Amino acid sequence: KIRVLPHRELRGVDFHALSFDGDVLLAAKPVVYGLDVERPSSRPTAGTKRTAGTKETLRRALVVANPKENLPFTIAEADAAEKAIQAWGFETTRLDGSAATSGAVGEQLPNADLFHFSGHGRFAGVDSEGTLLLAQDQRVSAGVILSRGRAPRWVVLSSCDTGRSERAQGGGGSGLSVADAFVLAGAHAVIASVRAVDDQKAQGLFADFYHRWDGQSDLAVPFQQALLAWRKANRNADWQSFRIIEP
Repeated sequence: KIRVLPHRELRGVDFHALSFDGDVLLAAKPVVYGLDVERPSSRPTAGTKRTAGTKETLRRALVVANPKENLPFTIAEADAAEKAIQAWGFETTRLDGSAATSGAVGEQLPNADLFHFSGHGRFAGVDSEGTLLLAQDQRVSAGVILSRGRAPRWVVLSSCDTGRSERAQGGGGSGLSVADAFVLAGAHAVIASVRAVDDQKAQGLFADFYHRWDGQSDLAVPFQQALLAWRKANRNADWQSFRIIEP
């Protein structure tokens, strides 16, 4: 795969969508965006379970959908994600609508190995930080994510602006994106968007991604395949806005 380490204004460039060999770069190789920070070591999963006298890894997932209750298409997307995740053997916690409060998400997130979020993301601009909008006008910010001390291994953010940061827009502030915060907190890979997302169109992308992924291997190839398929089926969709961010 191709690893891009953009700096400052270049973080706003969609390198994976640049023309290459008669198509786009992503068509040739999976593309990931790095933060150039130390890669997290293989940390233990959230817990273990015992079966017939043996000890097995217990993998946990947190799926959050439509916390503001105004994005109806995110429910079907989360359903597809949850179905695939459970088929992989994950113990899954689902928080929809009014149940997705900051307290509930904050309680479950440190124990999750996989976090899927279908809802609103926000980045307010100069000297701000990215946030995920939750129920009851609550939110979880990039700063809060950093303070948790533990991030899920994999994070999938189907929401607006979760990969957007102050520096990506060319400013000099210290605004941090939600995706960057998860990576800095220890995530191995985060899927996010650097712009607005059409929730009706995006649900097909993530349903296809979970169909292609196996819940344990690298995200780059299955996401490349899903993104290219979504691009072909939705010519007017801003497929370029989605990217994988890694340490």
